[in-house]
Amino acid sequence: MQLPKRLLGVFLWLLYNKDVWAATFKLALIGPWSCDPMFSRAMPMVAANLALSRLRSDTGMSRGYWYDVKLLDEDCSASKALTKLGNFEGYGHTYIGPFSPALCHAASLLAQHWDAGLASPGCLNADWPNLPPITPPSRVLFTVLRFFRWAHVAIISAPTDLWESTGQEVASALRALGLLIHPVVTMETKKNGGALEALRVVRNADKVKVVIMCMSSVLLGGSIRKSSYWLL
Repeated sequence: MQLPKRLLGVFLWLLYNKDVWAATFKLALIGPWSCDPMFSRAMPMVAANLALSRLRSDTGMSRGYWYDVKLLDEDCSASKALTKLGNFEGYGHTYIGPFSPALCHAASLLAQHWDAGLASPGCLNADWPNLPPITPPSRVLFTVLRFFRWAHVAIISAPTDLWESTGQEVASALRALGLLIHPVVTMETKKNGGALEALRVVRNADKVKVVIMCMSSVLLGGSIRKSSYWLL
């Protein structure tokens, strides 16, 4: 008669173990992990697991759910990334990403169709209907620029889909807040003198106070930023 007692003990343990009965909430993290040094060296899976371990240990935040994360790769090309985006259905109850602003509209519509949550650090437009009401990075940047009274801003982007669309999104967001954003330049790298030409365009603009560089940091292996360091 020892076996039934043991089974009863196991059943009671399962009944009172919250981790067993907790529903799994799936998070899908979309990013260009293989496209850019800033993302490829960010160790996203390590960071995600660290965040999950903290979330799971905080009962006040976890609210009885068991959280799991899936890493999804965003293609380097915006057109290919758009095609892959439609295949991500079912990977998460909430999607974090994509990082390319060129995919924001499609991601917003797909998340609505999938009845899933969406939080994207690359989408600065506050008009997307299903993005959470968090403070956009453009608002933080605007606060800094306003404090120093830097009203005229130029933007230089690396010649990739990700950084070009990021530059355009930052420009649109800051213009909506009343700043003068001009010029918005893509720095050519296929020919010599690309950085010099970008500097010439900025210098020809009237009273530019700040240059925002949308490209990978040289500290993370960003060769484009390294070749243009003298712009600063």
